[in-house]
Amino acid sequence: MKFAKATMSQTQLAFMLWREHARNVAHADNMMKKMIDKMLRSAGLMVYNLFTRWKLATFTDNEKKRAM
Repeated sequence: MKFAKATMSQTQLAFMLWREHARNVAHADNMMKKMIDKMLRSAGLMVYNLFTRWKLATFTDNEKKRAM
């Protein structure tokens, strides 16, 4: 990996770092959603699950916040 990073151009390295960062952010977001689902299930609040998912998708998405 170190050799690959040393031989690639700056644009390739920037893309690789951006892709890794985007993957980490998506992974953290999916992990949070899974944890919330588990908490709702354990609390017996699955009736509100669809509403909660809509609320999270609407109000936590930065692009939607900017559009509002």
